[in-house]
Amino acid sequence: MIHDITVRLADQAPPYPGDPPFERRFTRTIAGGGACNFSVLSMSLHRGTHVDAPLHFIDGGRAVGDYGLERFLLPALVVEVPPGPAVRPEHFAAADVRPGQAVLFKTDNSRRGWVRSGAFTEDFVHLTLPAGQKLLELRAGLVGIDYATVERRGDPSHPLHKLLLGADILILECVDLGAVPPGRYTLHCPPLSLGPAEASPVRAVLIG
Repeated sequence: MIHDITVRLADQAPPYPGDPPFERRFTRTIAGGGACNFSVLSMSLHRGTHVDAPLHFIDGGRAVGDYGLERFLLPALVVEVPPGPAVRPEHFAAADVRPGQAVLFKTDNSRRGWVRSGAFTEDFVHLTLPAGQKLLELRAGLVGIDYATVERRGDPSHPLHKLLLGADILILECVDLGAVPPGRYTLHCPPLSLGPAEASPVRAVLIG
């Protein structure tokens, strides 16, 4: 079974306040007399389903282009979190989190359709700092959340990004897990070949 957990950029991805808007426009069309249809794209690298590398919050940290593809093709565990405002350590205490694997959290963000609504939701579910610390102890290779950020809204210190990225744990944000049952999968989420970039849009797929 293949689950495409990518959020469509054009109409589903929630726009994070302050980020540049998504725009795709045709600069040439066959209908307008051109030889072909030709469009250009303008957006933040953090729009929609994307992966964050340490360079996002760690000065001099590794960029997406510094990783081999094996860091984006890995075993994954989808953990379903009960209704509530945040992901806490007790929500995955019984899960068999294995070193190096991806841990993706399915929350109300997916169940209520917030992650694919095309509008920003103030009360989205986020990770708590203790949850991040526990994932660090468990040596997760990648942490994923079903909204535009793992952080609590309005926290200017960005503790989760600094904690996880500082430990070389990649962050996958804005995945749609609405149709994905909890369990074990293989995650494929390779970034674009952008070189020294702090983040990249991805096409994220779970197989299992």
